[in-house]
Amino acid sequence: MYFRITIMYCFNAVDIDECELGTSGCQQRCTNEVGTFVCSCNDGYEIDKDKLKCYESASYSLQVTLDMDVSGKNLKEQQGKAYLELKGLLEPVLKEKIQAEVQGLRDVFITKLRHGSVIVDLSVIIDIVTSPNASSKMVEAIMKIAQEGLLVNGTHYKAEVKVGNITVPPILEKCTILNAIENCTSDTYCSINKDGEAYCGEALIKRY
Repeated sequence: MYFRITIMYCFNAVDIDECELGTSGCQQRCTNEVGTFVCSCNDGYEIDKDKLKCYESASYSLQVTLDMDVSGKNLKEQQGKAYLELKGLLEPVLKEKIQAEVQGLRDVFITKLRHGSVIVDLSVIIDIVTSPNASSKMVEAIMKIAQEGLLVNGTHYKAEVKVGNITVPPILEKCTILNAIENCTSDTYCSINKDGEAYCGEALIKRY
């Protein structure tokens, strides 16, 4: 008679805290998790593509309305097929349009889609080391979207952009748009540079 005995060994896994050991490679913040770790960044920074380093960033929230008929699409379900397809269609078009004006663009992502014709809420993330004049460039991008519209799958759609409490068009003054996305400080004022771009410059102090 033969007996087969199976012996099972149970080992308690020891979690290695890479954050405490300083071996994570995280540039700014490190959070230990069981079996792994997560890097994050301080305020004013975003995590880079390598998930380790951080870059200094500026973020902008815009609302773009397109005269696109999406009346037959269900945009209430953000994980639904119609929503994801439209999001996947519009995000690269918006990114390409903004990137043409903003050299340091890192990301454009849609946060919400809804009817009317189609209203697109989006966030724009810019590396301000690459683009120190990010706000000026964003004004140019907003103007281009509003004036030229968007070409989506070979069809041209008119567009208007809402930023803060203004809508472009009818508002077309660059300084008004700049102050809607980033108010000039008390000791600066909006001016137009030689390239036709709005920026916050130092106020001139009159001396008597």
